[in-house]
Amino acid sequence: IFYEFGSVFLTIKWHMSSAHIALYIIGLSICLTIGNAVLPSWLSKKMSNNRAITYSIALSALLFFLIPISSNPWITLIPFSLIGFSIACSCVNLTTELSSSASEHIQGEVMGTQLGVRMLGDAIICLASSALLIASVNLPLLLCGLISLLTLVYHMRSKAT
Repeated sequence: IFYEFGSVFLTIKWHMSSAHIALYIIGLSICLTIGNAVLPSWLSKKMSNNRAITYSIALSALLFFLIPISSNPWITLIPFSLIGFSIACSCVNLTTELSSSASEHIQGEVMGTQLGVRMLGDAIICLASSALLIASVNLPLLLCGLISLLTLVYHMRSKAT
């Protein structure tokens, strides 16, 4: 949702120009790059993969809830960018965990299924968010936060058993 609706949110909420939105996209892109290329490896030396997943999903939820309630467009740049860290880190670590849990002979099938389910989820979420956007520009981001919280609960419960 965030990639698709971040720019819409900025345009509707603060009537941002293309140049201002570009600054937000640059911040997000830098954090996504670091979150994919550097952060998972660094975190793996500091904590378990499970803990990194838990923290990154929790951070995503928090940031998704903070963005719509911000009253200043420049302060919003901080969580808007930082969410790149949490999204990238959770995706990389969840994919690593999924890959590690599958036997060698079904790795390709498991990874393909994971990508297919993710794409289907993105499509369903985009449809739901489009409908929510009609009611309020904040609702798609609040939906992101809710989905992140539900994911966090599911992840924590699955690790507790």
